[in-house]
Amino acid sequence: MVLVYIGKIDYAPYTVNTIITAVVPNSINNGEDCLIYWQWTKDAAGATNVNRPFNGKFVQRQPGVMECREQRTGTDPYYWFTWHTQTGVLQMLNENDDKCGKPIQLTLNHE
Repeated sequence: MVLVYIGKIDYAPYTVNTIITAVVPNSINNGEDCLIYWQWTKDAAGATNVNRPFNGKFVQRQPGVMECREQRTGTDPYYWFTWHTQTGVLQMLNENDDKCGKPIQLTLNHE
């Protein structure tokens, strides 16, 4: 069974008040898939309304916090996420571990 969460992502000027969707397994454990989708209002190259699929795996680094790291062949992904499992807060970070935008409060939308 999978769970579908939604929230709003704000990371100006790239995306403002845009819906973000996370699809995760019912039990979030190491090695499980994390699928996160959003749309850039305008990406770094200047393209508008660009869909961004993020397909990663969960890794637990500390109690109650899972990292979701993208699995890409041949490249190092630029973005990654932390997911606070107790509060449902998702945070986007970049390759330098800098926070990108505000924390995202996720709400369970579908079981």
